[in-house]
Amino acid sequence: MKRICVLIPAYNEQIVISSTIESLIESGFHAHNIFIVDDCSTDDTLLVAQKYTDNVVRMPTNGGKAAAQAYAIEHFKLLTTYDYVVMMDCDSRVGHDFKEIIYLNTYYFPHIDLFIGQVKNAKSGNIISALRTVEYTFSHDVIKKGQHNFGVIYVAPGCASVYSTRILKKLVFDTEILAEDMDLTLQVHELSGKIKYLHGADVITQDPKTLTDYNKQISRWYRGFWQVVDKYNIFRYGLHKRVTTYMLYIILDTLIANRIVTALLSAFFMPLQIIALGFLIDFMIFFAITLYAAIKTKRYGICLKSPLIYMLMFVNAYVFIKSFFEVIVLRRKKFGWNKVERYGEEDE
Repeated sequence: MKRICVLIPAYNEQIVISSTIESLIESGFHAHNIFIVDDCSTDDTLLVAQKYTDNVVRMPTNGGKAAAQAYAIEHFKLLTTYDYVVMMDCDSRVGHDFKEIIYLNTYYFPHIDLFIGQVKNAKSGNIISALRTVEYTFSHDVIKKGQHNFGVIYVAPGCASVYSTRILKKLVFDTEILAEDMDLTLQVHELSGKIKYLHGADVITQDPKTLTDYNKQISRWYRGFWQVVDKYNIFRYGLHKRVTTYMLYIILDTLIANRIVTALLSAFFMPLQIIALGFLIDFMIFFAITLYAAIKTKRYGICLKSPLIYMLMFVNAYVFIKSFFEVIVLRRKKFGWNKVERYGEEDE
């Protein structure tokens, strides 16, 4: 049987870390195979973690998620003790069958270097949760499956990734990159590693509760995305690998054909009636995707929120463009982590 452990970096996570660890134990992981690295929390994260496992270490100084992961891997000698390392986030919980699915796949597909779980969001009544229900359901049911089939998965979610230690030994944790999960995934591609998406290996993650926190989160994601694009010089060398060619297509499509740019260009060259018809068609397509997500998740209330969800997509487009100018045009190098406020399960 393969030796599998779980690594959880934590910074001020006392509210949520218990539910994360408990979900892992309920899924079948033993506490002695769960490792926590506290990135100099100022709350009781360390004390809470120590109630569940002795495998807890505190960073000498606050270094961020990637630095914490690298420190813990070295400190606990995970690369020589285990065959696979599950990377988890403290705001996430695994499904009941998660461990069984992981173990079965590591047994039947030993050549795979990186397994990716299916990210879902906790049920909540706010508009951000409604948007995430649509995004996660469609992106994992449809897009991620397609990416898997063509070998172009470019990001293994940081809350739901399982690395073989044979590939992990060759990876470098870049502490300057906000999207460390995307950076590690592209490193796996650069090493010609094999990646497999596991539909049904559920990991349930929290959504931001406020628009302020939502902006913080997507700003971090998009800035990290552009940092990776810059690091791998994808604008220049995007065609040299299948995955970066796919990323180049996404970049051009999202940067040039996004809703904000389309609306501005259309205003100069098209009659108002044509513009309105175009956005009506766009909304109907979006509503069809929303309906699909509602049926799949049995969260039918999100259909009523579809107009508001659609408006949030314009926020996404704005932040994506803004992040492009910050990282690629203005060449900003340093960004804060923009940590999102956590909350307990009773508030979900």
